[in-house]
Amino acid sequence: MPIGPTACDHPGLESFPVHIATATKTEKNVLKMELVPVACWRLDDVRFQFGGSFVLPETAADFTELAGLSSRHAGAPLSVFGHADPVGDEYYNKTLSARRAEAVYAILTRDTARWESIYSNAGSGDNWGEECIRIMLTALGYEPGTDWAPYTEAVKQFQRANGLSDDGAPGAQTRAKLFPAYMDAICRRADGQPFFLTKQQFLGQGADAAGKGDFQGCSEFNPVMVFSSAELSALSADPEKRNAENSVNRRVVVLLFRPGTTVPASRWPCGTAAESTTPCRKRFWSDAANRVANQSARREFGKTYDTFGCRFYQRLVGDSPCEGVAKPGYFRLQIIDDETGEPLPEIELRVTLSSGVVQEMVSDAAGKIYIASAPAGVCAVTSDFAEVTVEDTYDYISLG
Repeated sequence: MPIGPTACDHPGLESFPVHIATATKTEKNVLKMELVPVACWRLDDVRFQFGGSFVLPETAADFTELAGLSSRHAGAPLSVFGHADPVGDEYYNKTLSARRAEAVYAILTRDTARWESIYSNAGSGDNWGEECIRIMLTALGYEPGTDWAPYTEAVKQFQRANGLSDDGAPGAQTRAKLFPAYMDAICRRADGQPFFLTKQQFLGQGADAAGKGDFQGCSEFNPVMVFSSAELSALSADPEKRNAENSVNRRVVVLLFRPGTTVPASRWPCGTAAESTTPCRKRFWSDAANRVANQSARREFGKTYDTFGCRFYQRLVGDSPCEGVAKPGYFRLQIIDDETGEPLPEIELRVTLSSGVVQEMVSDAAGKIYIASAPAGVCAVTSDFAEVTVEDTYDYISLG
């Protein structure tokens, strides 16, 4: 399910009168407010290095959407949730989903020490290494000067521009300059200025060094799509296709909570990024194993509401557009051929959102794209393939 920049308001809450009993001089009435997300933002698997936690330059449009969402919800604290697909070992998936969540949190807070820790402590299959240095240098405009030493020359260019010794090796001192420069380049507001938050703007307020309440990895326990048993059996012979279809489950979701909400680390139910999956299991539904299991039919959370193993997370996102629940501002567009009426797959489109962000997308096998954004989110859709007409209902796009 291809997803564009996803930044959505949650449905508003209905207010009810609060009745409080009288109290004596030694008593206090306490009104406990529920933990309620007011908005969400989602970063999909394609925005990360394959099988890794490095955040790619293509996230720039997504971060601009988050900046706008955060501005509209001033004072709303955030928390970051990483998710993996249900393939492989659950602890490996817990680690990878947590590293992705931490990488995003580090960008938002400009915590370069966390990126250095992720870089220096490579996970199984998640090794940033030379390739990520290349990506960052290229994104910042540092191109190779010769054919024989493209990597070292680009490093030297960066080092000279930042007052460093130009030895061509991206050591710790070079990375200390490179990481924040790259973060500023991809995480910007609509006006082009860097977008960042303080740790005090997160749910745990940065009080816990391990990030408790601020970011967490949810492993494979909350898939938004679960294959049918027959699909899983058929796809076992085609791991590449299985992984492609499973990409919808590999995501990072940021929830923005009602302004003024804080949660002490001791009360937050999710384990830290470094912990095992045991804290997760303490919050499971009693039928969690059946919920995440492959059954007779394919299931999607936005339709069946029964694919999440964690009841705590489901309580937070049970009506969230970021998890596939269709709400105002969540658009499904189908591309059809005017002459045959057939859906058109693999059509390249440019979708312009109300924020001014332009997102390039490709229709899926059913000719559909999915866009989650703030209300009035889609302003225009264009394509080099043909003239595009967007219907008022946003139900489909007609290519003439």
